[in-house]
Amino acid sequence: MKKKTKKKLSDIEFFNRSLNRYKKSVFFLFWAGIINFLAAVIGVIQSKGEFWPSSGYALSFSSQIFINTLLYSYFDPMIAIFIILIISMILGAFFVLCGIFSQKGYVIFFYLGSGLYLLDFIFLFFVYFLIPISRPIYNWTNFAFTLVMHCVILFFIGAGLYYYLKVNQMLKNNQEVRKHKNLDVDFKEEVEIIAQKDITDQKEE
Repeated sequence: MKKKTKKKLSDIEFFNRSLNRYKKSVFFLFWAGIINFLAAVIGVIQSKGEFWPSSGYALSFSSQIFINTLLYSYFDPMIAIFIILIISMILGAFFVLCGIFSQKGYVIFFYLGSGLYLLDFIFLFFVYFLIPISRPIYNWTNFAFTLVMHCVILFFIGAGLYYYLKVNQMLKNNQEVRKHKNLDVDFKEEVEIIAQKDITDQKEE
């Protein structure tokens, strides 16, 4: 039985595949924002007006968890809940927009969202271990949920950066890719934006 030979991708096909994977990876910034808001809603439902829920906020941003702690510490629980939902909606919307615009090729939003999420990951360890606030949420189970959530998002952010660099390299070095008129229609907008950025960078150099 003959082994099936894997078809070698053309430069255009390889470019389109890399760009498609970039788009899928950076969209996880969108999901990070959605999950942060949903985690706040779950936490509110669990709390039922009590001082602190057992685990509802564990999938939030670390900064959101810290804000929640401060709000529950200094405000009436119902007021705290209202402010938590507003803040989680604002933070969530910011990352949703970062995901959408990153996917469209506006790389500044990708860098901004990725950088802030990386800082939030670092802040996670301060929130759970170094900030001296005694609350039931600070336990190993909740820490594990928050850590895993951040690691998954950071993995896809890293993949997005990897594929962005590949796309950028092909736009710079491969004339066939730059001049080809039959790139997948969905990718034309992104190609133009990234290519324009490269041209501007080259002029500045």
